[in-house]
Amino acid sequence: MTSGHDDRRATPVPDAGIADPRLVFTPTPRVEGALDGGWWPHTRNLAEELPGLLAAVTSRFGPVARISLNALAWDVLAEEIPAGDRVVQLVWFRACDAHTIRLVGTGSWHLDVLVIPPDTAAAIAAAAMAGVARRDTVTALHSILVGAVSPSWTRLHAG
Repeated sequence: MTSGHDDRRATPVPDAGIADPRLVFTPTPRVEGALDGGWWPHTRNLAEELPGLLAAVTSRFGPVARISLNALAWDVLAEEIPAGDRVVQLVWFRACDAHTIRLVGTGSWHLDVLVIPPDTAAAIAAAAMAGVARRDTVTALHSILVGAVSPSWTRLHAG
């Protein structure tokens, strides 16, 4: 993250009334080459999954203005999603990492977050979340997820 916020911890975000966002943030300060958090959504349906993620991120870092995502990783490619009294723009790419999203705040901050495929086994997802908290490299995190050999990982990374 690139703001003055310095209260991030490598612990799961409390539920705060949102249905289990399965989310972890890394401790500050930002480390080049490492991700800022990990997220394990329950489904590939952004309308169901993003409200919990946005609520957790907004409560911790501030409002989100835009999210960049890989177009192959999600079922529906909406242009925007409501978030409370705001609308968050969704920007789609095919060439970016299928398992990483970037949340850009209305201030001068952004978060790069590992997205663990919903059909990943719990033990593999937990290992990936722990790797995010340790600030493992993106390459190391991909190695953890490749160990799962989930159908979604294979589909997104087929040559």
